[in-house]
Amino acid sequence: MRLAEEVIYGNLTKSETQSFNVLLHSTSTFKFYTTSGSAVCYGSSKVSSPDASNNEFMLYSNDTHVEDAYEYSVDENTTLCFLVEGTSQNLTVFYLEINKSELPDSEDEESNKTTTTQSSKTQTPKNNSSKLSTEEIVGITVGCIAIAVVIAILLYLWLRDENPNKVEPEESKSSMATNAQAAIMEVQQTQIHEIRQYSRPPAGVHEVMKAVYLLLGHESSELTHWQDIQRLLGERGTRNIRTRVLEVDPRNITIQQARNAKEQTKSLDTEAVQKISVGLTLFYQFVCSMIDEVEKIEADENYSPNRFAAQGRVLHTTTVNAEEMSETMA
Repeated sequence: MRLAEEVIYGNLTKSETQSFNVLLHSTSTFKFYTTSGSAVCYGSSKVSSPDASNNEFMLYSNDTHVEDAYEYSVDENTTLCFLVEGTSQNLTVFYLEINKSELPDSEDEESNKTTTTQSSKTQTPKNNSSKLSTEEIVGITVGCIAIAVVIAILLYLWLRDENPNKVEPEESKSSMATNAQAAIMEVQQTQIHEIRQYSRPPAGVHEVMKAVYLLLGHESSELTHWQDIQRLLGERGTRNIRTRVLEVDPRNITIQQARNAKEQTKSLDTEAVQKISVGLTLFYQFVCSMIDEVEKIEADENYSPNRFAAQGRVLHTTTVNAEEMSETMA
């Protein structure tokens, strides 16, 4: 058995509710707490929207009270419905920790069994081989020396043909792009939630977020409607927007993707975006820095295809010379 932990969080005001479903495989434990304000959490596997009068269990938390972990026994593959209701006048931030037990993968079990069986059947082979003759030892030694000589020649030819004054392209992402990505990690989940909650976003919001997802590899046709952006902003785990922005590499963004993103934000500037939202401003700065970086890479002569073609010719010449040397020695 192995434990898989899941954390669900959100924010709400008094009488506002949020609901969600969790698939459980066996007995699980829940811990519900708030970092500000107060809220109550209802749970049930029998109704899709539990409330105060129709629930199997209820958890409550405020600034000074956190209930102990609640253990809940279920049949295999049971969907448990939760509903969280705010009870404080102020904004309440809540967290629901779920520790659910899962059975080990059958493939892993079979693999472990196979490995154990093979190990138990392994026997030490009998030492029936005779000692190597002097001629065989000499032959093996000469062969090893020949291989070492070929490798040394290959390395020498490669280094000789390389231009020592050549400036290689920078392997790491530029500091400007890295700083813009790191700044996204400063965006609070509440700020992302604020952007996502717009039913009719102010001018500029849809354009900035569409540009972000274009740089992350989405097609323009996937981002036509604001509801498309809202759906993507709701993704969690490795698909969470902050995680994806931190991992993106400007060298993997095509110039066409950068141009499409630039077209989306051409009518905006930092001052105009700052009036809308702090979180949106950080996303806008990420878009601008990524576009600049991709354009620099495109213009850099070190990224020209001719450079890599020339290196290919050098490698080919080196390989031919090595083969000729090997035949001569043989």
